[in-house]
Amino acid sequence: CAEIEEKLRRAAPLYTRRYPHVSTLPAEGLRYTPEENNLWTSSFLPGMMCLAAKRTGDAAFLQYKDDYLASFKARLDNRVGISHDLGFLYTLSAVALYKLTGDEEARALALRAADMLCERYNEKGRYIQAWGEFNVGTPYVKIIVDTMLNLPLLFWAGETTGNARYADIATAHAHTCADYLVREDYSSFHTYLMDPATGKAVEGRTHQGFHDNTTWARGQAWVVTGFALAYTYTKEPRFLEVSRKAAEVFLQNLPADFVPYWDFTFNDHIPDLRDSSAASIFTCGLLELAQYADNAEAAQDRAAARTIVRSLYDHYFLHDPDRAGVLTDATPKGVCTCLTEYVSSLLISYAIISPMRSILRRKRIRSPWTATSRISATYWFKTEFVSAKLITFIIIECFDVQSKRISLNLQHSVSRYCYGFIKDFLLEKNFSNRAFL
Repeated sequence: CAEIEEKLRRAAPLYTRRYPHVSTLPAEGLRYTPEENNLWTSSFLPGMMCLAAKRTGDAAFLQYKDDYLASFKARLDNRVGISHDLGFLYTLSAVALYKLTGDEEARALALRAADMLCERYNEKGRYIQAWGEFNVGTPYVKIIVDTMLNLPLLFWAGETTGNARYADIATAHAHTCADYLVREDYSSFHTYLMDPATGKAVEGRTHQGFHDNTTWARGQAWVVTGFALAYTYTKEPRFLEVSRKAAEVFLQNLPADFVPYWDFTFNDHIPDLRDSSAASIFTCGLLELAQYADNAEAAQDRAAARTIVRSLYDHYFLHDPDRAGVLTDATPKGVCTCLTEYVSSLLISYAIISPMRSILRRKRIRSPWTATSRISATYWFKTEFVSAKLITFIIIECFDVQSKRISLNLQHSVSRYCYGFIKDFLLEKNFSNRAFL
């Protein structure tokens, strides 16, 4: 924690109303550019500052809290990026600041965000819609596992106001996720299509996993931690069972170094990109589950958590204090990251959701830097925009002309929609893999 705190002290003046998202490429120094507050990760650094202030008692970590609140207020005022991610955004910023300082402005801001999140609730289907304009589908809309980690905003809002509707919506959504996003074997879909007119479920899909029927590692971590937190708030046995069974699936799919590949399709025999953030989120879930287990099972949970954290520190931690990033290979979207050095450090950030628990319990991990982690660089791909530079990179690096297929690296770098589009385009043109050199 001391190393992370030093990074935060250096980063604090650089990110007051704009926040880090993804870094530059290795050749460009792995540096961050402050981004407008319009991304789902914007609250991660303020959340880390709140945790550091809580752990150390040092108010210096909150010296820019007024800037944080002004930035997040402007986001709500202008309805920027309103989606299921309101829970991430305002639990880690406004709720955390209210808990630490008692600031009524922060409380009011968090309640506004909770109200906006409730606006995305479909009464017929009993779900909170993910992306896009509410109830406007083509023809369907989506629910996603990520939303489980946004529900604590609603549970908190219910507790602080006494209005049961917040918790009712969160609980209903969690049940819907358990019904459809969690498979019979307790693996998970990333998304599920829903008919906004009738509220009926259509079919499971993926947006960031390898395939509709595989398991995205971070999504499985959302399930474990999200349902553990839902149980913490509701004490509904079903939520605890889902979290526990999903945790068993996650543990069964860990490779030798205990940090998963980005999708459970991959393993040490068929390796691919890692996702250290999935490991971090999962660790939070294990520590939450340990509170509700008997002594033997709780000891196993905590031992597994310690093993994962040690591996993260030994193999993925950035010790350079001049770099804001904490973990390498924490691919922000599992398949759509610009660079794997990622400032969120879910070891710290997501702990704020479960009242300052999780990795902070481990305090300082005494372990030498024993291995240099692989820093994987792919290009972040947005379905709305395909740059010529990006396509050039894809063709040069990923296209296998002989077998007429796209390599796995391409599938990781582009959304499934654009993957199909570009694949058809390249095959039609019969480009060689050196066409743009």
